[in-house]
Amino acid sequence: MKRIIMTVLLTMSLLFTILGTPALAQGPGDVIINEIMQNPSAVYDSAGEWFELYNPNAQAIDIDGWTIQDNDVDSHIIDNGGPLVIPAGGYLVLGINGDSATNGGVSVDYQYPSDFFLGNSSDELVLLDDSLVEIDRVEYDNGATFPDPTGRSMALRDPSLDNSIGAHWYTSSTPYGDGDSGTPGVINDFPYDAPTATTGAATEVGTSSATLNGTVNANGYSTTVTFEYGLTTAYGTTMTAIPSLVTGSTYTAVSASILSLTPNTTYHYRVVATNAGGTVYGADMTFNTKSGKPASGKAYGKDHAPGQNKDPGEPADGKGYAPGQNKESGEPADGKAYGKDHAPGQNKESGEKAEGKGVNK
Repeated sequence: MKRIIMTVLLTMSLLFTILGTPALAQGPGDVIINEIMQNPSAVYDSAGEWFELYNPNAQAIDIDGWTIQDNDVDSHIIDNGGPLVIPAGGYLVLGINGDSATNGGVSVDYQYPSDFFLGNSSDELVLLDDSLVEIDRVEYDNGATFPDPTGRSMALRDPSLDNSIGAHWYTSSTPYGDGDSGTPGVINDFPYDAPTATTGAATEVGTSSATLNGTVNANGYSTTVTFEYGLTTAYGTTMTAIPSLVTGSTYTAVSASILSLTPNTTYHYRVVATNAGGTVYGADMTFNTKSGKPASGKAYGKDHAPGQNKDPGEPADGKGYAPGQNKESGEPADGKAYGKDHAPGQNKESGEKAEGKGVNK
């Protein structure tokens, strides 16, 4: 007996290690009725009915002791003999028959009694926690607004949608097991529209920074947005866009500021958008960072006149001095003008007239 107890405890410990300690549901929407097979075709209803729950939370939830019911007489308290855990972001399938060899090929996580039925045309499916707080409810209506399939499950287009609205449900098309269609235990197969992404021109380009731009249309589904950039079309660096999450069906401007770039360098970049319909890449574009250096021989500030050398402030060879001046001494070259203090023909040192020239006799 002790060995059995120890085995059970070790099993539960391992389960908690893998899934995390299950949390208690906080209220409506913490667990979602995500898919319903109320009218199988490959097997009888009494053998092949099932429904799927989805946990949108970041922590696992234990539903052992919860109640499933309709608005009439069907009611069942879940009794798994231990935890019945829906993993964080995961699925759990409950069915009328747990044998995949006879239930149409469904892998069922929990088998409820054979006296709990899902009506083929109209019915309700209500989920209560162990305190009898209503967590979720679906009331389908014989095809008036909800799908009314045979041999196919009806599934929620997206777990973020209100599952009380019939237009948010559709008919599954993925075959499973013995030939019916559905996606028990995995993400639903609704054909989501992929986003639209357009890369825009970079702005505010400096020596070591730039702003990348683009536009994204989420096409109705929650879409995450990033930018990729690098020295080649292999990119190599990813930057989260602002905003990082785009919804709706209109074009939204997105951007990302990037730093620590190399001056005078060409960079490639593109916008990337991802939703349930797939990942879309904008076109590759480039920009060139600025060099950050003044051109050689150009202006060096107000303290350097045109023609001066940038370091000592002296004029460049042959420039910036009066005609005939030596560039080192500033004195005039032999026999050439020395300014107003030296008359034509004077020696540059003594100031006397040169021989034979300009002497009055």
